[in-house]
Amino acid sequence: MTVCLAIAVLLGLISRSTAVFNGHRVRSETMEKGFVLLQKHDGKICGGVLITWKHVLTTATCVEKDNVEYAFVGARKRDEYLHKMEVESIDLHDDYDDATGLNNLAVVSLKNPSRRMMMASGIYPVPVLWRGSNLRERQKVYAIGFGKTSARKDAEYASSLRNATLYKYDLDRCQGPYHVSQSEREALCLDGSESTVCKGDAGGPVMVWTKGRDEEFKPHVVGILCGVWQDSSSCVPGNKVVATVLEGSYDYIARAVGKYRRF
Repeated sequence: MTVCLAIAVLLGLISRSTAVFNGHRVRSETMEKGFVLLQKHDGKICGGVLITWKHVLTTATCVEKDNVEYAFVGARKRDEYLHKMEVESIDLHDDYDDATGLNNLAVVSLKNPSRRMMMASGIYPVPVLWRGSNLRERQKVYAIGFGKTSARKDAEYASSLRNATLYKYDLDRCQGPYHVSQSEREALCLDGSESTVCKGDAGGPVMVWTKGRDEEFKPHVVGILCGVWQDSSSCVPGNKVVATVLEGSYDYIARAVGKYRRF
């Protein structure tokens, strides 16, 4: 059972909408071209990550109302992308609970994706790291998305895709007086000293650099952003970040992507 948001959501301590704040422009092509911007009917957006040639992983809260029309694959800027694709279907986690935020994941299927066209653009699915519970204390991870560049309420979102450097901590650090998760197979507790995530784009990937099957170091997606436990009224470094660990949802994701599975 994956736990994204706790009862703190009901008390206003966790924002369901997250975005990179005070980060740096993404310089890794794997991170940049694997990022997907999901366009809603009302013009709002969410983040996501390409995990097969046809499927995008994001949060259920972003897409639960079937209000996503297009996916912009390889979105390096909010108005610049490599491929615009229609959304074919949305598969929410079987045990997703909107009231508590349990199992806050969704798989979005793209309509008629062209593997050849994406490869010609340098786009490849981002590999998944299924051993999220094995991350070391204070191990460095990267949160990817478009976010505000200052804590001011009138601040604009960044025009370029950015990443924030965060560090993994024991789940107790994110608990406070509220229950977040019982298992590190279900949730990640993250914190950053110079950059963080805040209100804006939920659904963006949390990535870690590690060896792939080819023994080369490359970014792997280990979790999906879903909430910020705010210690103050502003989104500032030091706020606790909650992310879904994909490890605990292997069966759901494998079923959702079916024959396109690459893991």
